[in-house]
Order: sequence, then C-alpha cells, then structure tokens
Amino acid sequence: MAISTPRSNSTAKIGVIIPTRNRARSLPAALDSVLQQTWRDLEVLVVDDASTDDTAALMDAVSDPRVRYLRLAHPHGAGGARNAGLKELHNEWIAFQDSDDQWRPVKLEKQMAAVAENPQAGFVYCRCRRTVDGSAYLFPPAGVTNGSGHIFDVLLGGNLISTQTALVRRACIDAHGLFDESLPPLEDWEFFLRLSRHCEAAFVTEVLVEAPFSADSISKRDSEFIASFQAILDKYAADFAVRPNLRARHLGTLADRLCLAGRWDEGRTHYARAWRCHPRHVGHALGWALAAWPRAYRRVRAWRGRR
Repeated sequence: MAISTPRSNSTAKIGVIIPTRNRARSLPAALDSVLQQTWRDLEVLVVDDASTDDTAALMDAVSDPRVRYLRLAHPHGAGGARNAGLKELHNEWIAFQDSDDQWRPVKLEKQMAAVAENPQAGFVYCRCRRTVDGSAYLFPPAGVTNGSGHIFDVLLGGNLISTQTALVRRACIDAHGLFDESLPPLEDWEFFLRLSRHCEAAFVTEVLVEAPFSADSISKRDSEFIASFQAILDKYAADFAVRPNLRARHLGTLADRLCLAGRWDEGRTHYARAWRCHPRHVGHALGWALAAWPRAYRRVRAWRGRR
C-alpha cells in the first residue's frame, strides 16, 4: 500500500521523480536544487521507499505546490521507486533526481535547449561530477565525444548515463518499458541500453549535476553488481556474440569483481572465457594465472589502482 498526497492536475512539461530512502539529511538540498531550476514548468514527485527516518515529517513541511509526496509501504529499491513514480506522473518529459545529489540551476533549461536542437531525441543527458573519498571525477569522462545520436553500440561498451543526469521523453518510456527492478545496481545501464536501441540521444557535455558517492550506495555491494552484470550480459547475449572483443572485456570485468569478492574459482572461469573470446588479450591470461594466488592478485590489483 502506498500513501500519497493528492494527485496533481499539473500540466507541467517536465515531471521530476526523486526516489529516497533514509536520506532526510540530504533530501532537502536535492529537492531545493530541483525547485530552484531556471526552467520553472515542472512538478516534482518524491517517492519515499519506506524510509524509517524523518523523511515523512520533512516532506509534510514542504509547502511548494509543485511538490507531491508518495510513500511506499515496503522497500522497492531505486528502480522500483522510480517505476512507482512513473506510474503516477504523465508529463511529456520525465527527469530523475537522486536524494543525495544536486542539480545546477540551469540543468533542465540546457537540456530542453538541446531537445529543441535535436527534436528527434528520445532522451538527453549531461555530465555529472562524482566525488568519492575526497577525489572527484567526471562521468561520462571528458574524453567521451560520441554521446549523441544512435548510441546503442556505444552503451554496449558500458554505461555513460547516470540516471540523475537524464531527461527522458515519456513516449519513449511508454513504448519501451520501465526500469528492470531485478537488476540493482545496474538497472540504469539496462534501461538506457533498451531505450537507445530505439531512440536517439542528445548529450549536453557540461557538468550539470554534483553527485557525491554515498557510503550506502548499492553499487559498492559486490554480489548485487556481479549478479546484475551477468544478467545484462545474458539479456544482450546476441548483441555481444557478434562483438567478441567487447564481450571479452566485460567478462574480464566480471572476473575481476568475482576475484575481489573472494570468488576465485568463478573469477578464473570468467577470465578463461574472456581469453577464449579474445586470445590476444594478455591481461585476461595474466588474470587467470594470478587468480590462483589471491595474495599476489590483490597486490597487483592494488598497484594498478594506485597508478
């Protein structure tokens, strides 16, 4: 059962979905960054994923008429919370914000300008600045220049789109589906892979989102990452089958995460599969060999990380 504020009669061009769970400390700044956008034609739905902190009281004090609150009775995960929001909102464009991130004031304005220049685009995204343990990096990296148009092949190589950077045409979602709730933490990659097979993208190269990496981020959990990564490789097996070098790279990534999670036999198996896909890739053979000596593997991995 979900508890919701009354359904809005808004005809706002953009609907913004903010999923949150136990983020009462960071949610106000995230919400304010949306409400302070220079693009004013919007409404906001905060989807509370069964928080046990003061989120409900905090939202009860919000007076901006553009904001609605939907509380879910039990946890759905980020993808499930976003899907709950998508079932409530029916705006022409849908944006996603995370409850611990902040948008720059011109984010939506610049993205709608990109849409005006690329009217065929089904979604538009931008760069964010991620902060991890005091260090910052750009996502997508500064070297990415091929992020517009038909980018399905590009996204097969890895995700470039962090959900809170995206603005998606509602018709594109209606035609091609919601988030796959079985895939945390990689449901965003699969979602945009699926959309990009059918819809063109527009890319604003500027940093318009500040995204600190939270300690409770699900992407830090090895078991969920491994399961989701494997599921995506399986779901798009036909696409990867005709791109053996790319499949090998992904199998190598999966092998490394398995090893770091202490699943050494599975890691060696995946390194062997990667090597068979791309026999000239010496790194996969080296990974397979080193995985037989966990201490040596971790030392080499730490050395590579420092470099």
